[in-house]
Amino acid sequence: MKSPFDLPDLAVVFDELRKGRHICVEDGDLYRSLLMEYESFRELFHYLGFTLVRHPRDFFYFRSDLGFTTVARRMAVFMFILIEHLANEGRSVEEALTSGYIAIDTLPHETSKRFRRYMDEAGITVEKSINTLTRHGFAEYSGGSKFRFRSPVYRFIDLCLTVMSAGDPGDEVDDTELVSALGQEEDMDD
Repeated sequence: MKSPFDLPDLAVVFDELRKGRHICVEDGDLYRSLLMEYESFRELFHYLGFTLVRHPRDFFYFRSDLGFTTVARRMAVFMFILIEHLANEGRSVEEALTSGYIAIDTLPHETSKRFRRYMDEAGITVEKSINTLTRHGFAEYSGGSKFRFRSPVYRFIDLCLTVMSAGDPGDEVDDTELVSALGQEEDMDD
């Protein structure tokens, strides 16, 4: 019988997932290890008190039963602003977020009083938000002025579109809807 401690890249996979990173195809060997030995990793991590999730869009992460963390709330605020802006422009949110690099200076986060208020209340800046999204595997930089989202961004797309569709078409989402959605961890895990 093979020892669970012989799983490929076990220490690195565990460390990255424990830090909140989402591992996807762009992560090369770590992704392949999880893909090939998913059930073994899932079982081992379960015994250690962690829930390994394989998202339908083919990325992996640990689900937390501790609720929505401050870091997750901050990332969600950043994403919600971007997704609301794209939707208000009539653009396909999924296509806009997954089809290439985005110039940082074109982001809408500082363009309206309401968006700036959300950023201030969350205690975030555009730069800090992109750095956090990158650290957790949702995005990656291309030089210093552009970034792109990786497949794990679908966790935020799903959450934000669910919140936005809860209102009437054309209505802006009010602060209470956003706060309510951010308090529901299960929305992030679907």
